[in-house]
Amino acid sequence: AASAMVWKPCPPGTWSDATGLKAASECSDCPLGHFCPEASGEPKECPFGVMGNAPRLADATCAGSCPRGRYCPAGSVDDGQPCPEGTFNPNVGGTSSEACLDCPLGDFCAAPGTVDPQPCAAGYLGEAVGQTISTCSRKCPIGHYCEEKSTAPTPCPAGTFGADEGLTELG
Repeated sequence: AASAMVWKPCPPGTWSDATGLKAASECSDCPLGHFCPEASGEPKECPFGVMGNAPRLADATCAGSCPRGRYCPAGSVDDGQPCPEGTFNPNVGGTSSEACLDCPLGDFCAAPGTVDPQPCAAGYLGEAVGQTISTCSRKCPIGHYCEEKSTAPTPCPAGTFGADEGLTELG
């Protein structure tokens, strides 16, 4: 009696578009940036906001959410792109450069991939978004003082004067 052929699907994390395979070892590993559910005839691109930085991924969660400070376009084969200097991303799962927010007033974001903005140094002003250095926009003007994270200079009180730029506190 002839025995019936038993078809077995390619296992999760592998794929094949060929017919007549004899063993699971003939299925191809799912490539980076893609996932392959059981019985895949072709790899599927990892979606926006997740990493595809491992082979043999089996579902759309791929290798997990894109980390903070970065964004992951569809099909990412690494841990995503860092947000550029002057921006930050405090959230996981960024899908495009729009996930990168301008560094806020009074803060600076020096390095690519910034997660937490840092305050502008005392004696300096952070009058514009997107600053990349601790001295931010400019030195505090004469006749004023600027504490850490200042977005506007504070005038020296009546009866006092500030003869220098960059004063950091009321003296």
